[in-house]
Amino acid sequence: MNRYAAALPLALLLAGCSSAPDDTAHPSVLIERVPPRWVQADQHVVAYGTVSASAAGTYTVSKAVDGQVAQVRVAPGDHVRQGQPLLDFQVSAALQSTLQQASTALAAARREQARIHRLAADGLAAPDQLTLADKTAADATAAFKAASSEVGGTPQQMLTAPFDAIVSAVPASTGQRTAAGAPLVVLARRDALIVQCGVEPSEIGKLAVGQAVELKPLVGGIAMAGTVSRVGTSVNEATHLVDVDVGTSAGLFKGLPYRAVISAGSVAGWQVPADAVQDDESGAHLFQVQGSSAVRVVVQRLPAEVDGGVLVSGRLDPHRDVVSAGAYQLSDGAGVRGPGPTTAAASGGAQ
Repeated sequence: MNRYAAALPLALLLAGCSSAPDDTAHPSVLIERVPPRWVQADQHVVAYGTVSASAAGTYTVSKAVDGQVAQVRVAPGDHVRQGQPLLDFQVSAALQSTLQQASTALAAARREQARIHRLAADGLAAPDQLTLADKTAADATAAFKAASSEVGGTPQQMLTAPFDAIVSAVPASTGQRTAAGAPLVVLARRDALIVQCGVEPSEIGKLAVGQAVELKPLVGGIAMAGTVSRVGTSVNEATHLVDVDVGTSAGLFKGLPYRAVISAGSVAGWQVPADAVQDDESGAHLFQVQGSSAVRVVVQRLPAEVDGGVLVSGRLDPHRDVVSAGAYQLSDGAGVRGPGPTTAAASGGAQ
């Protein structure tokens, strides 16, 4: 046999053994990694609302008698001073008639009382006549006072502001006939304006009266400081949110919309890059590096602000790096490659 032919199989075998390894047999993902950090971060609740009057600072002007609005002198949004006219009111014709009858009866009773007293002075009136005249006059006086009190004074009246206020609403209109107790003008104390915000029910447990708030008008303007003055205990049927009132010593304009950032204490968790956290049908997760493999860790985003990332809770290993770039290509156990480990020990350590 030709010696060259005999050596050919051996050469081919050696050539096969020395060929480059096939990287496709065990594919890996190029990643970047950072160490996880256990931090304490401020927790905020963001809400939106408008300026309105608090329930305690609202006053409704009304009359306890039927009548008619002769003239309205204010409009919603007006700033009024104590004693400033709000509207002219005229009691109903029936009440005016009652008052007039009581006044006429009183005048007649007093004239009769005076006549009987003159006769008694001349000895021409019996004692029982004198007693009857005095009683009749007293009854007429009481009836007139009752009628006058029911009317509320004179038939034509001017209703004025009981304190410095902002006109919230004017339910009545000029010429309108109103029933007893009907609201005529609604006032809001100037020092009782609040920003009424709506908060998601899931966030309400983080809030408490007295928490600091930053208020910023949505139409532009300077931010101002405030505090939570009331936290609602039920869902508003109109907004499906929970009402939270924010008070401030700064001047507010009724109806102006605001963004409220409420300081709701602090929360501790793992600070990781935002791109490290991925979402799928089973929820949020990230990957840590174990050797040359990726380990999936289920996490939950926490409502806190941290520089350069997000705050999460979960069973992270503080001694394993977190995949900061390339996580979207990974699955549990996938091979990874890239810069070497950066984690000696993470800050903190408690979960």
